[in-house]
Amino acid sequence: MKVASILGAGGETAAPVAAEAGPTAADFSRPAFLEPLNDTDEETLPASAVETVAERTPPDAAAPLPAPRPVKMASADTAASDDDSATSARIRSAVTLRSGPRRSASAIGTLEGGTKVKLYSCKSWCEVSTGDKRGWVYKSSVDR
Repeated sequence: MKVASILGAGGETAAPVAAEAGPTAADFSRPAFLEPLNDTDEETLPASAVETVAERTPPDAAAPLPAPRPVKMASADTAASDDDSATSARIRSAVTLRSGPRRSASAIGTLEGGTKVKLYSCKSWCEVSTGDKRGWVYKSSVDR
């Protein structure tokens, strides 16, 4: 067989590559990994490879658990300070009170024009509450 080099120079004869022998029927008749091929196989394995699970010992000390962090719960004082930071406002015309500051947010209810509300924050959407309902309305519908 002639082989050409990358530069296109003359070829040399190369020996044909022998195909590797595949597994035989005898290889498939023996359960893999269950029994050694011969008695010397176990001796050639490192000690850690033949160790069983029962022979392993657990580490002496387990990793310490992290200390629990305190959870800050809303108290009556916090709720009062929320109401203190709110200012009074009125709704200009009927508007839908929504659960979030976006048009796709679910509707909580409708506020009629002239309704007095508490105003908590106001950018393009205003967070307001009236009675037991708290939600968001668009800024142009709020008269501060």
